Amino acid sequence: MIYPRALITSWLAFALMAACSGSMNVVPSISPSKEPSPTTRATQAVVATSDPLHASTPTFAPGDAAVWAEFRSRQATLEARHVECPGGYRLELPTLVDEMSSAAWTIFTCSPEPQDSSTRWTPGAVDYGLRFTEIIRTDGSTNWKIMHSQFAWSNRPDAMLSTYRWSQDGQYLYAKPAVYPSGDGYLPRDLFTDGSALYQVDLKSGHLAAVLPYTGRLYGYSLSPNDGLLAYSVPDEHRVVHIMDVASGLEMSVHVGEEYDIVGAFAWTEDSTNIFFAAGLQGWEDYESGTSIFRLNVKTKHLQTFRVNDPRMFVPYPTWDGRAIRVWASPNLLFVRSLVEGSKEYYEEWAMNIETGAMYQLSTPEPPYATPTPNAQ
Repeated sequence: MIYPRALITSWLAFALMAACSGSMNVVPSISPSKEPSPTTRATQAVVATSDPLHASTPTFAPGDAAVWAEFRSRQATLEARHVECPGGYRLELPTLVDEMSSAAWTIFTCSPEPQDSSTRWTPGAVDYGLRFTEIIRTDGSTNWKIMHSQFAWSNRPDAMLSTYRWSQDGQYLYAKPAVYPSGDGYLPRDLFTDGSALYQVDLKSGHLAAVLPYTGRLYGYSLSPNDGLLAYSVPDEHRVVHIMDVASGLEMSVHVGEEYDIVGAFAWTEDSTNIFFAAGLQGWEDYESGTSIFRLNVKTKHLQTFRVNDPRMFVPYPTWDGRAIRVWASPNLLFVRSLVEGSKEYYEEWAMNIETGAMYQLSTPEPPYATPTPNAQ
């Protein structure tokens, strides 16, 4: 089954083939100073005097034993993780707290609530600068509080700091803004973007830095499996891919060609040496052209092109196998998805051989939903 990219937010890796070269230059990294550094400080655990999550017990129909059991289990998990908001605050998306947290750390966001809920969207009725995110060590030994007063994206109801990824060495949390609801409908351009900012929290010091500062536009980005490199695209640079060394801030840029309109949908190989991404040619959103898939070796700086101007518009895309998110069907097969809504390929699961560039159909819905895309090979 195919899931929207926005629901699979975090841990990716991807791959492809053919020949083309791109130029790379070492340039200064994007300066985090474009957005003021948010305030972080060590703090004692917040004790709730009135918590909407625990203040009342919901009622369930007699046959809803499973729903009741799930609710009680979630409450127990939140209590075990020391998740509490003070009086006058509410917990943002409590159902996602366990999913966003790790075995060692818990992250959650508390937002101020007006006495009259109908004024939540009234300008000035609520000071959302008082919103905060807490990151608590499971054993209770460390508690970091991040104030949202300097986050421009947080000045609204229904917003939180969400987990992008916990580093493998346990030293950092990579987090990004989340606002909801995010809107209805299918927009192919969304599959090229991943967030409006990316932050790094040092779990030893509590220091928070903007790796990609908030600008009001959406970036495409992906952190390598070894946490060392960040591939990203900037909204106003439609034909450029940046590879940043996270530790030093140095980066190189790759230009894919003037004929392209957008780049993104990044996917790393497991050894963090190659990055795969897609690019849409001008006119792709109107189905006047297709997409190409590229492979960049970050060590040799060699750029290869696969599936040039494919009308099926395949892009690297992870899948859910019922147990975990997977980027690779096998060591040489990269999961991809068609952007052509309503086409036969759109409803199927596909993978690309990264050695030959050949596309393989992995599943077929029953009954078929549509006909194949014309002129596809």
